[in-house]
Amino acid sequence: MSGHGAKLPRKREQAIAALLAEPTVGAAAGAAGVGYATLRRWLALPEFDAEYRAARLEAVERMLAETPAPAKNGRAGW
Repeated sequence: MSGHGAKLPRKREQAIAALLAEPTVGAAAGAAGVGYATLRRWLALPEFDAEYRAARLEAVERMLAETPAPAKNGRAGW
């Protein structure tokens, strides 16, 4: 039984990664190897939604940190 429980967090992590990478919930479900209804159900769970939002915020912050600002390149505008 413990093996099954250990897989669930990994599947949820895969689902969150897929939600960040795929354009739709359906595509994310397929990429994560879970059903569409399952992923929708997970998104309705406050703890899963919080993990997803935190991952999305982290991804956006990382992207912004890696994107050079025009002023850093010595340019005033685009």
